[in-house]
Amino acid sequence: MVKSLNNLREKIAHLETGYRPQGSIAPVRLGHAFADTVLNGGLKCGALHEVFADERNAPAGTAFALALALRLAAKKILLWVQQDFSATICGQLSPSGLRELGLNPERLILVRAFDVASALRAASDALSCNALGAIVLEPWGEAKIFNLVASRRFTLAAAHSGVSMIMLRVASKPRPSTAETRWLVESEPSYVEDWGNPVFSVALVRNRHGRTGCFSMEWSCDERIFREPAHSRIMVSEASGRPAKTLHTEKQYKRAG
Repeated sequence: MVKSLNNLREKIAHLETGYRPQGSIAPVRLGHAFADTVLNGGLKCGALHEVFADERNAPAGTAFALALALRLAAKKILLWVQQDFSATICGQLSPSGLRELGLNPERLILVRAFDVASALRAASDALSCNALGAIVLEPWGEAKIFNLVASRRFTLAAAHSGVSMIMLRVASKPRPSTAETRWLVESEPSYVEDWGNPVFSVALVRNRHGRTGCFSMEWSCDERIFREPAHSRIMVSEASGRPAKTLHTEKQYKRAG
C-alpha cells in the first residue's frame, strides 16, 4: 500500500512539473531580456500562470494578463472567462482597447459567468480544447473555491492539452497554488516619446523553475512583445525564494511577496 501510494505521488509530481504528451515545448520569450533570463528562456506554455493586481491597478493587471496571453497564444484564439461581478466593478473589456493593445477582437471569445463556480467550470471545460491558444480566467476577489486542489486540476489539464492558462486575480491575496509563475502588477507612467505603450511595474514573486525579480516592462502594442523601458528598474533574486538583488535601478522600491 505504501509503495503504491509513493508511486502515485511520483506520477502526480511528474505530471505537475512538465508532462507534455506532444513532446517538449519550448518556452515563449517575452522580449524583455532580464525577465526572459530569470524565466530561463521565457514563459512556459501549457501551464498555469497567475497575475495579481489591486482594485486601483485593475486596468494594468488586465492589460498585463492580455499581453501574456498574446505571447503564449501565438496566432490562436484567446478565451476570456469573466465573472459578472468583476465586469461590474472593473468594467467591460473594450474592443477598441483590445485593438490598441495589439489584439484583433475577432480573435477573442468572451464568456460571462454568473459566479465563481461557473467561471471555474467554464475554464476547466475549455482547457480540453487545444484549438485555443490561451485562456484568461477572471474571477472576482478572494474566490476561495479556487483552492490548491482546483489549482492542481488546472495545471494538469493545461499540461495535457498544451493550452496556457492565466488567472487574473483582482482584489485578492496570493495563496498556495501549483501556478508556474505569479506576477504582482502595478502601472507606471508611459514616456512622451512612447505614448500609447503601457509600462508596468512588475514583481515576479513565484517561479517554479528559476529566480524571482522585479522589473519595469513596456508592452509594444505594434510588435506585441515586451521590452525594457528607457528608464528601467530591475531587481533579480540570486535564487528562487531569496530577496531580490539590484542589478540596475534608478531608485529602490519594495514589493509584497
